[in-house]
Amino acid sequence: MNKIILSIIFCVGILLFANEGFATIPPVAPPSSPTFLDFSFLRQDVVSYAKEWVGSRYRSGSRRPEVGFDCSGFTNFVMKKFNIKISHCSNSQINEGEAISLEMTRPGDLLFFGYRGHVSHVAMVVSNDENGIIIVHSTSSRGVVVENVNESSYWTNKLICARNVIDEKAFDQINNVASAEASK
Repeated sequence: MNKIILSIIFCVGILLFANEGFATIPPVAPPSSPTFLDFSFLRQDVVSYAKEWVGSRYRSGSRRPEVGFDCSGFTNFVMKKFNIKISHCSNSQINEGEAISLEMTRPGDLLFFGYRGHVSHVAMVVSNDENGIIIVHSTSSRGVVVENVNESSYWTNKLICARNVIDEKAFDQINNVASAEASK
């Protein structure tokens, strides 16, 4: 009989101890808003809009669709549609946003090209997967085109770095503009 009582007390003690251990772990409520935002919806909208301009002419120093775009004018024009403020010059754009590795590029990120450390071209990432990094950009010889960087020795040899310009700051800019327009 004593063994049964001791066994019951032992089991109850273990259950109480186990329950006490779990009780000290605070419950995790689902976040009301995501703590990590990848802005994939915005990124896809930006890229879709950029691809609408495929076939547009090249025009040095321009960011106007009616006359054509240079490379940085094109990225500036596309981002401006979404109230994302970036410079018109690729030499300035390379300092905007956050530096990221090529492996981490996502749609809407910017790739910079040049030689001997000098930026000469910028393009926008359309996708980055097992098929390579697909970009949309305005080239001096073909205007706005979509192509695979990994299939072009011309571009792969000139690739300098990648930048993420679609981040929380950009998202806040969009929300601020939307709020201002809604209050009019």
